[in-house]
Amino acid sequence: MVILSIYVIPVIWRFDEKIRFWFILSAITFLTGTIGIEMIEGWYLEKMSNQRDLLFYFFMTIEESLEMIGLVMLVYALLSLLQTRSGGFSIH
Repeated sequence: MVILSIYVIPVIWRFDEKIRFWFILSAITFLTGTIGIEMIEGWYLEKMSNQRDLLFYFFMTIEESLEMIGLVMLVYALLSLLQTRSGGFSIH
């Protein structure tokens, strides 16, 4: 991840401010779900002796939702980048 970041971060800083914002926000949202909520979920599951209850499924839903929202924001950022680089596009 660190090696990939060394390559990707300078590329992202060359984008427009709007596109850069969406790229960074999508990464933060995705990683919050992937790492942050996953850690809370694992801690809770361990505390409950691997019993899955309603709160566990709530954590799981939040985690998956943050991952999907992060991906949607990434797609929006990529489409915005495509639009600025190509001068606009339309889907028929």
